[in-house]
Amino acid sequence: ANSVMSDGKIGLILRSHFVSRNQMNPYSKNHRAFNLGFPNLYDRSFGRTGSFLMVHGGCSSVGCYAITDEHISEVYALADAALAEGQAAFQVQAFPFRMTAANMKKHRRSRWYGFWQNLKVGYDAFEIAKLPALVSVAGRNYVFGPSTLQAQHRLTRIGKIATARVKSKKKKVVAGRTVRKKRTQSKLATLQNIDPYRVTTVRLDRKKTQ
Repeated sequence: ANSVMSDGKIGLILRSHFVSRNQMNPYSKNHRAFNLGFPNLYDRSFGRTGSFLMVHGGCSSVGCYAITDEHISEVYALADAALAEGQAAFQVQAFPFRMTAANMKKHRRSRWYGFWQNLKVGYDAFEIAKLPALVSVAGRNYVFGPSTLQAQHRLTRIGKIATARVKSKKKKVVAGRTVRKKRTQSKLATLQNIDPYRVTTVRLDRKKTQ
């Protein structure tokens, strides 16, 4: 069974999933395949049900993503290597089309346009940083945070700034240093709560509207 939604294949508009080792299938009848783990947190917030939404080889499918044997071989090999090296999971993002300004304008009259604007935030984040954003769900919307690597860079930077401030203000009163230290610790605690996944990202864009 695949995604169950009131208007059929609209269920394929977007998936942002983490795929782990037990979702990989090297023996698929469609050459290679991996299970996206539908429904994800976003889908569950709408009460959507289903299972076995796959990315696989071949050129045809009923409700899944068929990306040809050649392309699934390449994607599967990269994902398998990442998992073999200790990565807990890899992220898959699937979009209805390449979300350029021109394509967004072309589809501006779609009833899904508001939803696509939400998705474009994550799409643009990857295009700019070339790193996978951390994806969560709040208020039935996708929320895209900084990637784990970006967070680590920020964490290092905040630590260096905090050290420089303490060194340059040694003559300030102890109370003032304590306040600055607490603020720094608060920032560090916030960043350390970021999802620890080190993720490879797979991007799936519908080609017909490129």
